[in-house]
Amino acid sequence: MVSVGINDRMQPSIAKQMIGTVRATSTQPLARAYAIGTATLIAIGLTLQLYVLVAARIGAGRRVIGAFIEFFSYFTILTNILAGLALFLPLWRHRTAITPFFTQNSVNTGIAVNIVLVDAFYSLLLRHLWQPTPAQQVADILLHDLVPPLFLLYWWLFLPRGQFAWRELWRWLAYPLGYFVYMLLLGLITRHYPYPFFNVAQVGYGEVLLNAGLMLPAFVGCGALLIGLDRRKTATLLRNPA
Repeated sequence: MVSVGINDRMQPSIAKQMIGTVRATSTQPLARAYAIGTATLIAIGLTLQLYVLVAARIGAGRRVIGAFIEFFSYFTILTNILAGLALFLPLWRHRTAITPFFTQNSVNTGIAVNIVLVDAFYSLLLRHLWQPTPAQQVADILLHDLVPPLFLLYWWLFLPRGQFAWRELWRWLAYPLGYFVYMLLLGLITRHYPYPFFNVAQVGYGEVLLNAGLMLPAFVGCGALLIGLDRRKTATLLRNPA
């Protein structure tokens, strides 16, 4: 939603352009090709990442189920899955129960916020901590380096503009906060914590909560930045309706 003042000043054609649905936008040939290409890269990256985890488990003589638990414990993996669904479902002929959710522009923007931070947090906090195998490095590049900017560009170029109030920020925080609780509960059960700064067994709950609190402003700031960009582009469309 945009403010009442902006809506009142909109010409009908501009209002229709900005408040269109993701499903309608996805019918544009270029948008469709871009979404299919990016979703394909996500699928390749996720498949390769799962293969690496399963192969490592088999090679170590450990249970394969552990690879799936580890796979679904990563914020990177879950966020890329959401991005893939947001790109693919509006294009699919068969409407599913979750299709309406992923055709909401607010949902797509929330995914954009989180996937941008996937790249940022990995580059700043994790990349230097390990040396991936060649296969792992390909998955790494796809899921951390290529998909985040590609999805952000998809959001900027192809999705409708002019729909966000500042209160959307708090809705978008539900996903990272939900992930944080999920990750702690999963770690409590499996003793596996996907990130060293969230490893309760090593640093304790106090430091884990502190680390999460230090990351929280990044989510708010990134969300605010996208709302600001959205409003700026809306204003440009209003000034130049052609």
